[in-house]
Amino acid sequence: MKNMLNYILILIVVFSFQSCDNAEDLLDQDFTVNIDEKIPVHVDQTAAEKTLNAAFAPREFQGSVDLSIDTENTHEYLNKIKSVEVKSLTYKFIEFNGDPTGSVDAALYINNQLLESNDVIVKTESDKGTIFTVSNPDELTKIANSLKSGHKVTARYQGTAICNQNEMNFRIQVMMRVMIVANPL
Repeated sequence: MKNMLNYILILIVVFSFQSCDNAEDLLDQDFTVNIDEKIPVHVDQTAAEKTLNAAFAPREFQGSVDLSIDTENTHEYLNKIKSVEVKSLTYKFIEFNGDPTGSVDAALYINNQLLESNDVIVKTESDKGTIFTVSNPDELTKIANSLKSGHKVTARYQGTAICNQNEMNFRIQVMMRVMIVANPL
């Protein structure tokens, strides 16, 4: 009988600990953060080199913007985040103005991590509204880990451009959907 009482007591203690874990999980707060930031890009008109072949020298350019999960809804939970998952990361060329035949050979980086590269005619991609998708799960996990620890990452678009007829101005619209689980305890 004494052993039976001890077993019952042990079971009560085990279930109590399990109930505490479940109670804590009930307090979890789920957030979806939709980040939509624009990287401004300006490229001066390329000029012919003073050589026999009169080739146009590409212009280097870069632009960057911070992508943050610190919003009005998440701010009070930033130090209590349990998990972060990047559900989607896309970008596209918008607000183009300039040389209609201008092209870029460039890449998108997040925290100096190469994600995607493009060799495109900017006006064409802007007019079509082409959406470029970053889908490598390992890269998205690295971004999520950076967001969890630092609450923001830096997106940078950089490369070279040829725009012989005129300068180019455009923006790279970076869109990221992030799922966050935080707990106030």
